[in-house]
Parts: sequence; C-alpha cells; structure tokens
Amino acid sequence: MKNRISGVIEVFNRESDDLLFAVPLPLSAGVSSQTRNIGAMFNRGIELQIDLVPVKTKDFSWTLSINATTYRNEITRMPESNPEIISGTKKLKVGSSLFDYWLREWYGVDPATGNAEYRAANFVASNSRINQKGDTLTTSLNNARFRYNGSAIPDFTGGMNFTLGYKAFDISAYLYTSIGNEIWNQSRWFTDFNQTFEGAAKSKRLLEAWTPQNLDATIPIVERVSNFSNANVANSHYIEDGSYLRLQNLTLGYSAPASVLQKLKMERLRVFGSVNNLFTITGYEGLDPAVGGNADTTFGIDVGNYPVTRGWTFGLNLSF
Repeated sequence: MKNRISGVIEVFNRESDDLLFAVPLPLSAGVSSQTRNIGAMFNRGIELQIDLVPVKTKDFSWTLSINATTYRNEITRMPESNPEIISGTKKLKVGSSLFDYWLREWYGVDPATGNAEYRAANFVASNSRINQKGDTLTTSLNNARFRYNGSAIPDFTGGMNFTLGYKAFDISAYLYTSIGNEIWNQSRWFTDFNQTFEGAAKSKRLLEAWTPQNLDATIPIVERVSNFSNANVANSHYIEDGSYLRLQNLTLGYSAPASVLQKLKMERLRVFGSVNNLFTITGYEGLDPAVGGNADTTFGIDVGNYPVTRGWTFGLNLSF
C-alpha cells in the first residue's frame, strides 16, 4: 500500500521483588510506620501504535497516528508476618493491585438523622436499617465494611494525532483519553465538611447539606465536630470516575510555497498559531482529572494539584 500503514505492538512483563513500603505500626511502637521489603508484584501490558496516511495527493494530505496502552498490576507475594496491610486508601494483599482503593463503603445520608451511612459488614444485623433495595446499612463505623472501590490504573489510555494539509495550509490536533480509572478527590475534605478549617471559604455544596427540610441530601448534616459522619473517615465518598478526553493541542499553520520563497529569496517561511489544552470532557468534579503523584503511594490521589492551563503560541519560522 505504498508505505501508507505502519505500526508497532509491544508486550511488556516487568516483575519486581523486595518492594519497599511504609508499613503502619501500632501506637505502642512509638513511630507510625516502618519501611520494609514486603513482597513482589508484576506489571503486564500491551502498547500499540499505528501510523496511517489515508490521503496523499498533490494538493491534499491526511496523516493519522493512533496509540493505545492497557496494563495490569498485581501483587504476587506478601511476607508471612504481614499478609495483608491496610494503609490509607490501600489494602495490600496477594491478588490485588498496589493501586486499588479499599475503603469503607459510603452509602449516603440517613434521611432521619442526617448522618453518613455505610454499607454494613455481612455479619452485622443490629444497629442498621434495611432500605428498599435490601442493603444492610449502619451508622456505626466499626460495623462498616471495607470493599474494593476501583483502581487508579485506567483500563485504557490512548491518543490520536492527525494532520490535514491543503496546499500551503495545514492543521493538526492531538487528542488524549484515559478511561476506567478512579480518583481520590481530596478536595471534598474541604468542600463538603464544615468543621474542616472552620471559618475558611467553603463551596456552595454545603448549601445542599442535610436539613430537616432537605431529606434527600448527599452531604451529611453540618456539624462543628469531626466524627464518623464527616471528615474523620476515609471512605468511598471521595472516589470519583477519573475518565476524560482532552484536546491537548491544536495548531494551524501556513508554509509559503516555492514560488513565493523564490521571490523573497528565502528557503523557508512558515507562520503558525497553536493552543494547548483547549478543552477537557469529563465528569470528574475536581480541578483536573490528569492527576499526577508518585508511582506508588500517591498515584491517583488528587490533593488539589494545580490544573493544566490553556496556553497560546504564535510563531514565525524563517530561513534565508
């Protein structure tokens, strides 16, 4: 097909052993954690890139480049002394991922009291109520169950870069997407609970908190103390779908043809303008779904990182 299609497929399998991790310790130890070599894990995945030239004529051209990645992380060994470690939002055990969220499962707000409700552990029958769907609920923190609440690893990431050219003009764009990952939105600690830095500026979300006149609220009753119902508990209320689609770059350019260059006695004349981060499509309520963080302990944790900004660039390339 006259070299109009090319591509690369890469399969990777990386195994890591004697991983360092800050293991939580009881208060009697005098320190909160101790760094240990706790086990082994693997990362396995596939990366794909395809380059296409669908159209190429004297006056018109179209090039397209597509890349995609999917991978899996799994813990394969834990020490006998610590077969299961709960630390922050993580629960490390064989068969799970380093990037899984294991949290108390937030159900909503009890319409009778305005307190947060959690899905109860299977064995709990007391101090709970049954809703119409048959869920066992509890307002007792000790009875709340931990469960898997998604992963910071996307099911799929990919990008598409295309360029259209017509005579002396060209336009190019790069789209990027991340699908199927969850984000811990730490900003909810500030926006949804009044007692977090009481007196500081709050979001309008607090106006939707539970009151006797607002029984269907999704934010608990406003209180001045920290307790199981608000900012004191790490739970699935902070977890959001982090999937997004972003137009990362759009560029429009003009390259003077040979006839013009000859008259101007130049080798090259190009004028262009581009914009970065033109738009993002997402349901995530935080500042930016493209959350950074360390590859181990804070991957997928959004602590209010400064969002990417929109930037405009204009340029002129000359060669004599």
